[in-house]
Amino acid sequence: MAKKLDAQGGRGGEVWDDGGVYENVKKVYVGQGDSGVVYVKFDYEKDGKIVSLEHGKKTILDPEEFVLEDGEYITSVIGYHDKVYGVDAPAILCLKFKTNKRTSDPYGMDSGTEFVLEKKDHKIVGFYGQAGNFLYKIGVKVAPITN
Repeated sequence: MAKKLDAQGGRGGEVWDDGGVYENVKKVYVGQGDSGVVYVKFDYEKDGKIVSLEHGKKTILDPEEFVLEDGEYITSVIGYHDKVYGVDAPAILCLKFKTNKRTSDPYGMDSGTEFVLEKKDHKIVGFYGQAGNFLYKIGVKVAPITN
């Protein structure tokens, strides 16, 4: 019973949706280009197994990783989007992930229009958006936090 929160960013690239049938996000990978986020990959947990889904354009640089500990879950995504020189649609410039235990370092430049994707008393269990040469748009799916 995941609920979709409105995606933020521009309207470029191809639409993607990881679904919302996962129990938890275990790891996030963020790849950066010269002007913003160009690649994301999510490792989800489902029935004790890991499902990996990736979007965008890989670069020669390895993506940065944000690994969640046992019992840790993402409560919000903070990001920034703006126009990029030579690109028709606004793109995601930066992402940060807040959990029930900590906040990640920023992945990218925290400039442009800030957005926060979160719902009180819910955790993020899935992602969707639009990607091509950049990550243009990102949205989340949330489920109630159960103890």
